[in-house]
Amino acid sequence: MAKVIWKFTLELTEEQDIDMPLGSSILSVGLQFERIQLWVMVDDATVVKKRRKIAIVGTGHKMDFRTYAGKFIGTVVTDSGTLVWHVFDASRGE
Repeated sequence: MAKVIWKFTLELTEEQDIDMPLGSSILSVGLQFERIQLWVMVDDATVVKKRRKIAIVGTGHKMDFRTYAGKFIGTVVTDSGTLVWHVFDASRGE
C-alpha cells in the first residue's frame, strides 16, 4: 500500500464525473499547459473506484447552492487572467 499523487485533467464544463480509487483525497486544482488539472492523493493498491462529481463555476455565473454545497477545492485563472473558475467537489455523501 503506497500513497501516490495522481493528476486528472478537467474539462471546462459545469459538471463532470471522475472515477478515483476509494478513499482518495483531493489536494488541489491548478493550471498546467493551459489545462485545468486536479491533483489527488490515492492509495495505488486500491482497486475499488468511486465516482466523484466535480463542478466548475465561473465568477459571476449563477449556481445552485444545493448542488454545489460540496467542498471548495480552489480557483483557477485562465485566458491571461480574463476568466476565473471556482472548482468544487460536489459529490454527495463525501
